[in-house]
Amino acid sequence: MRRHICTVLLYTSVLFTLSTVAFAQSAATGLEAKNKALLHATAPYEDVIEPALHHDNAKIAKMLAAADQDVAATKAALPGTVAKKFDNLRAKLHKAADAQDGRAIAANAVEIFRLIVDQLATEALTVPIEVELMDYAGYKMQVLAAAENPDWVAIKKITDDNDNWWQAIAKSKVTNKQLRASVNSAVRGAKQAADEKNVGMLKFGAQMVLDLVDVLEVQFKYPLADKPAPKAKS
Repeated sequence: MRRHICTVLLYTSVLFTLSTVAFAQSAATGLEAKNKALLHATAPYEDVIEPALHHDNAKIAKMLAAADQDVAATKAALPGTVAKKFDNLRAKLHKAADAQDGRAIAANAVEIFRLIVDQLATEALTVPIEVELMDYAGYKMQVLAAAENPDWVAIKKITDDNDNWWQAIAKSKVTNKQLRASVNSAVRGAKQAADEKNVGMLKFGAQMVLDLVDVLEVQFKYPLADKPAPKAKS
């Protein structure tokens, strides 16, 4: 009888452990799926910024059409209050598009990008959230630099935010020293541009940040690329 009770307790414990593991795996899979949907949703909003700033109406229309196709799936991954903000920003985006106001299109698109990024489940990301936020910072700098009268207070804030996001991962998560040095230079350059109120330098720094964000994403997605190739045997 005692042996039977012990066996039942053992089986119960094993089943509880297995169900706990299965639940955790299911939750992780759910978060990964949510992140995948949200990251996919950001694409047309970041892709429309450059053509908007260059008044390329054909590309703007193409990107907005792609964004419109994903609206339902994007809203399904957003909390209710955030979904309402998403709708409001999209309404402003389309109003700007109707008016062919390129800078307003870019300004609203970059804020939609940030709104979506803020909903990512950080614990289930392959690329740290700070890299996504640096992506936002680069685009935000471009939008602010395109103004007839740049808002240097806002520019100073976004360059400082960009620096803070970078410092949060620079030494702890970026092992490639050359890449780290390059990003350090770009981040410092953007901050210097803000301090000196130099629009040309800011535009250059913003583009450097965006280009290096692409490299960072590759490093995190394919970490083996960070290691030198083995030397050929002689």
